[in-house]
Amino acid sequence: PGASDFAKRAYVYQANFGSLVNSAHSAATVKVLTPFDPLGEEAKPWLSSVRALLASSHELDSYRGTQYSALYVLGGNTVVIDTMDRIFKLFPYVALATAVVIFAIVAILYRSLVVPVRLLFTIALPIGATLGLAVMIFQKGNFDKLAESVLSQSKGIYWLVPVMSIPICMGLMLDYQIFILSRIAELRRAGFDHYSSVRLGVSSAGTVVSVAGVIMAVAFGSLLIAEELLLMCLGFILCFAVLLDTLLIRPVIVPAAVWLSGDINWWPSRMPEPHVVIPW
Repeated sequence: PGASDFAKRAYVYQANFGSLVNSAHSAATVKVLTPFDPLGEEAKPWLSSVRALLASSHELDSYRGTQYSALYVLGGNTVVIDTMDRIFKLFPYVALATAVVIFAIVAILYRSLVVPVRLLFTIALPIGATLGLAVMIFQKGNFDKLAESVLSQSKGIYWLVPVMSIPICMGLMLDYQIFILSRIAELRRAGFDHYSSVRLGVSSAGTVVSVAGVIMAVAFGSLLIAEELLLMCLGFILCFAVLLDTLLIRPVIVPAAVWLSGDINWWPSRMPEPHVVIPW
């Protein structure tokens, strides 16, 4: 019995040794199981501390006199964490480049420096409000009772959701507001007074834009019925941002800002003197 037990253990050891060491016996793999979520909040500090320890391993007494070339932390979720860090480092530059391109295109289109500034603000406003509400729902757990079976499992917003949703929201909101501003500018160049241009522009193009926004929100809202947190969070951000822009930003804040700014909207270009004044 003793020899048989030893043989079994030797076989298990040999099988594991062969899977963790290469054929030349020049490299070995050590598998580590963490007591926490490998993609949770504790994963990144743990990975950073381990890599810092391995980087200074040649200074440890336990490694002095040994022959090794390098120690690495690879595989598993380290790839995801490294990808996440890389994307988050580059994303601000991507967002800045997108804002610069939007500013340049809108400035050339309307020959104005004021319109693109206000446009970027009215795009950032609903996106910021939506992301803040998403943090309250999916990270803080303030609304878990709405869908307790799913939301109670959420520990935060999945890192890829903002990266995917923000560019989509920027494109949709820019598209909707361009329709309204183009109609207002067209009427103003045709000789209508400023107030009439704003009022007629919103009334003529606003309905089509509102219907398009509601349709898009319904399409995105279908993701909310999914029981997968990633899809639910993505659907909420897209749906709520589009509805906020469609029902508040585009029909209320944008026309009010254009009307209050007057002809400063089109600076440094100048609009013709109004010769069509509608007595409202």
